[in-house]
Amino acid sequence: MIYFDLDGVIRDLCSIVFGFEPIKWDYQNKEGKTLVDIINENMGILRDAPPTKYLPFIKPFSPLVILSSKCPEKWKIRTRGWVNKYLPRSELHFINPKTKQNFLNKGDFLVEDSPNLTSYENIILIDRKYNKNILPYKRVKTGYQLKKILIEHYANNCINCKYIGDLSKYNDEERLMYEKQLLFPCNNPNSKYSFVRKEFKCNKFVYKKF
Repeated sequence: MIYFDLDGVIRDLCSIVFGFEPIKWDYQNKEGKTLVDIINENMGILRDAPPTKYLPFIKPFSPLVILSSKCPEKWKIRTRGWVNKYLPRSELHFINPKTKQNFLNKGDFLVEDSPNLTSYENIILIDRKYNKNILPYKRVKTGYQLKKILIEHYANNCINCKYIGDLSKYNDEERLMYEKQLLFPCNNPNSKYSFVRKEFKCNKFVYKKF
């Protein structure tokens, strides 16, 4: 299972608050205000913030399980609205950022941007100016890199697949249909099938025959 942080990974608060990506995690503007200070003065930022460049590469894997940092109730209402707009049907949990990794089981990963976690052995880190000193499990600098990691993870952890053979033998319309179904090459050595489609059931990512 792969979980996702929200801000800095999916939602871009820094661009709307500061107009750029700060070098420091706790950056303050010329008036001495942090990102949190500015948002508290204008809650609409939480609703109007744009998505990051990674959203188009993440969205095909939705619905997601998003682990957002614990925040005031006024923040939660607007944040839920943002997630419902861009990633409908996704789960959103508000938890203590220091205990996020307790949510993960063995073999799970978290896509994150924070430089303040206690361990990074199961972290897929979105490359930011404020986390350059971190050595994670994997560091991601582009949406294509993240997409490749997600595809490899789901393909290697499939439960059930349907063999359809080499995609090149299908016409354009058929290939498009399979691609829209999130059909991935299956790399699981224990599977006798070649391709797999991800589906969502009971709040868990599973693979089903189709």
